[in-house]
Amino acid sequence: MLWTARAAALALVLAASSAAAQSPSHAESEALAEAQRGLVARREGRDEEARQAFERSLSLAPRASVRAQLGFALQALGRWVEAESTLVAAAALDDPWIERHRDTLDGALAEVRAHLGTLTLTVVPGDATLRIDGVPTPADVASRLPVGSVTLSAEREGYYGTERIVVIHAGDVLRESFELRARPAERVPVVDTTSHVPDPDSEPAREEAVAESLLAPAPPELETRHWGGPAVALGVGASSLGAGFALLAARDTALGDLLSRGCVETPTEYVCDSGANTSAAEDAHTRAETFAAASTATLALGGTLVALGVGWLLVEWLRPPSSHEDASGLRVTPGGVQWTF
Repeated sequence: MLWTARAAALALVLAASSAAAQSPSHAESEALAEAQRGLVARREGRDEEARQAFERSLSLAPRASVRAQLGFALQALGRWVEAESTLVAAAALDDPWIERHRDTLDGALAEVRAHLGTLTLTVVPGDATLRIDGVPTPADVASRLPVGSVTLSAEREGYYGTERIVVIHAGDVLRESFELRARPAERVPVVDTTSHVPDPDSEPAREEAVAESLLAPAPPELETRHWGGPAVALGVGASSLGAGFALLAARDTALGDLLSRGCVETPTEYVCDSGANTSAAEDAHTRAETFAAASTATLALGGTLVALGVGWLLVEWLRPPSSHEDASGLRVTPGGVQWTF
């Protein structure tokens, strides 16, 4: 009911101003049309469209009544900070429409302010950057914020940054202070430019190099037994055996399907209890034959690889290690499996 009264009042004012104008400018006519579109959108609950229409109207020809309607639309959208500033600006105008609807404006402002609080931030050092929910904000300036939790942060180069969460309640007037702690200065290594670097070709330097080479420990003997090849063969063989047993289980499942149907195989056909051939029995038999053949091949491959891996493992175990880095054999390296000669 309140919205209907406001919309009707504004419509009457706009209609009266339009009738009183003898030759309105194009901008004023467009402003009036946008305001009327906004009124229709508000009446139908399309508050965002109404907000846009009222803003276009104000950009063409400012009117106190349209500014107030923009504040009402922002209030309906829950944009409390913008609604407050817009309604305050409209209430401050010396306009007959505003005076007639002062009570409505004051009531709207009271509702909007029930969703707002005030927060002021201070920081040391004073040139640090302050943010509210990631948006930079100046220090020592009161900010109007919607109720709820906000994230505050302060940072400056050469100092440890800090962050905290505060909760804004309706009507709060809060003051949050930050005092950043300076990071310790990094130590710069001092280079002694007066030290003497001996000439590597001088006689004392050569003698010192020979002495260091004599005292250096002998390089460790390289282990050249190659376990990678047997491990690969055993791994692949074991996987193949596992796959073969899985195929055998699938074959048994297919044969079990035949038995469950009460079917038997004759030299020429599949006969079920009813005495008729069935496509399901033929399909089960085909699957059983396929799985049987695949399992035979897979088990054979797996057994061969396992036997090869075990034999290879014994050969490597019994072979004496060589200290030559280029000994022949199969090597597993970061680049892959390589055979060296």
